[in-house]
Amino acid sequence: MLSAMQAVGDGVLKLQVKPADATVILDGKKLDERGSATLTGIKPGVPHTLLVQGDEWADWTDTIRLKAGEVKELSVTLNPKPIGQDEFLLSIVTDPAGASVTVDGKAIEGVTPINKRFPWKKSVEVAVDLAKHKKEAQTLAPEAGKPLEVKFTLAKKKTDGGGGGDQGGDQGTAAGSGPGKLVLDAEPWANVSIPGVGKFVTPFSTSLPAGTYKVTLTNPGGLSKTVSIKIGAGETVRKKVTLQ
Repeated sequence: MLSAMQAVGDGVLKLQVKPADATVILDGKKLDERGSATLTGIKPGVPHTLLVQGDEWADWTDTIRLKAGEVKELSVTLNPKPIGQDEFLLSIVTDPAGASVTVDGKAIEGVTPINKRFPWKKSVEVAVDLAKHKKEAQTLAPEAGKPLEVKFTLAKKKTDGGGGGDQGGDQGTAAGSGPGKLVLDAEPWANVSIPGVGKFVTPFSTSLPAGTYKVTLTNPGGLSKTVSIKIGAGETVRKKVTLQ
């Protein structure tokens, strides 16, 4: 670890790293900081070796040289290691972070954010769980040989003892705050794409921020349909789409 005390004339490196769980190594020393860090006490006028690495990512390395008193800002985004055509890279992010994850019912080591390779299959069920928050799950349709990122916004559990949970009805029940929830099915089944959110396979449910979404459904038989779905804060929207 670098000293938190900065000597007069030393350099400062402000670092932003993606993915947030990547490891930062400066001059051969592994740092505790992850994601973002302000590194002080860097001796000016001499080369320093910076290495950023992650289990599922290609290493990034560079030599930096700072002037006396210089504050340098640096952003590093790692590229995925080559992904085989029989697998896919799954990146799972939650807000807040620190959730445990299961994929197809099997617990994954660590907590979010998580990046892990899996053998390719037509669909996978991802569930995340965080203390004092509602558990969320999504059914995803990965593409072989490509990365897939899924984001969950976790709502806090109610503590007032009032009734909770989803209610029946085509349009759902509004709770008034927090993210909404979409429960979607199709006849016949369909692959689903929601720009900015992800890809799914019906039937599925997913948590979404309040807003209006353009949802495209396609079936391998050649059927497709695009619908607009509005979700209010705290609202559960249930919809079944008939493809024609």
